[in-house]
Amino acid sequence: MRFKTVITVLLLVFVVASVAYIAVDESRQAAEAPVPTPGPGAEAQGDATPAEPERVVTAYYFHGDKRCPTCIKLQSYAHEAIQTGFPEELGAGRLRWDVVNVDQAGNTHFVTDFELVSKSVVLAEMNDGRPVRWKNLQRIWDLVHDKAAYVEYIRTNTEEFLGGAS
Repeated sequence: MRFKTVITVLLLVFVVASVAYIAVDESRQAAEAPVPTPGPGAEAQGDATPAEPERVVTAYYFHGDKRCPTCIKLQSYAHEAIQTGFPEELGAGRLRWDVVNVDQAGNTHFVTDFELVSKSVVLAEMNDGRPVRWKNLQRIWDLVHDKAAYVEYIRTNTEEFLGGAS
């Protein structure tokens, strides 16, 4: 009976040590990963911008306070897809890129506005600051480990969404 107890304790110690190692490694990776900043054409607070079109499509990346390396990769790939795939639309103000932390005060409404359940990329056609139509690109979680497929998914859906703008 004492042998079973010793084995049980050793297994529990192993499991706890493994979980601690993974947590430390994930934190280290998250700290080292670059987080892209909005580029040209992105909406910036207080910046003077040229006259903007009445209707604008915004590509949002929604996240919370806690961010793992996969969550940062979701944002990075989406940002790359939008910036490299739509430079003209961004420059013209027809398309915007916006990263929103839904855990910050004033941003919680996005959770209900776009029915968010996790980190998400959402395309939203805006009119006078209000969403007219929107689409949550839910396959990002399935494609995050295949960058080329992920970027293509974002670009294809954004192109279709822009084409359907009213």
